[in-house]
Amino acid sequence: MKIIMLLSGLFTMFFCLCGNNVAGSETTNGDQIIVIASKGSIYGTAPVGHTIYLFSSDYCPYNDSGFSSTAIADSSGAFSFNNLEIGEYAVYCKLADSDLSVFVKLMLNRSDGWGIADTVFAFGENGSFSGKLTDATGVPLSLYDVYIPGSPFFTVTDSSGGFVIDSVPEGNYRVYFSKSSNDINSPTKSRKIIEVTIEAGKKTVVDPVTF
Repeated sequence: MKIIMLLSGLFTMFFCLCGNNVAGSETTNGDQIIVIASKGSIYGTAPVGHTIYLFSSDYCPYNDSGFSSTAIADSSGAFSFNNLEIGEYAVYCKLADSDLSVFVKLMLNRSDGWGIADTVFAFGENGSFSGKLTDATGVPLSLYDVYIPGSPFFTVTDSSGGFVIDSVPEGNYRVYFSKSSNDINSPTKSRKIIEVTIEAGKKTVVDPVTF
């Protein structure tokens, strides 16, 4: 009887230790992030100590308009954003000292909360895109904002109309062009929008953009 109880105790101890190790790897694994949207909150787990960014779909990175917030994954990897309005959001996290990141779009609904089918996302290699902005006659346009709404990605065209945005997660994006507020002497113009596909580890050169 004592032998059976001893074996039972050892088995229980082994099971608990193994279970704790598995749970720890799930919450602190450096190559994935878990995102859950439910009833006004977006939360999950990420690599410990990393910053998680949350953006509304109308967030504009060049003038910081729209909603944005940050959270830091605690010692167990947990993070949360609470009391959110219904709408579309994007979660972004970049692994420290690497070119790996995650960018997840989701729709928050207060009734059931779910806007994504799979809540586990792997960090992937980033890409970049570049190009040139001109007017209809081919004259380069400088000091124009180039940005992806609902994200942290933006730049300003240089003196030759060129632009480059690095470290963008793989995916399909709508890229906006608008006259920069830095040049107050130029008249306001409408926005130009193009579709860009970013591939992991690749530098995408888009066709010349005419504004």
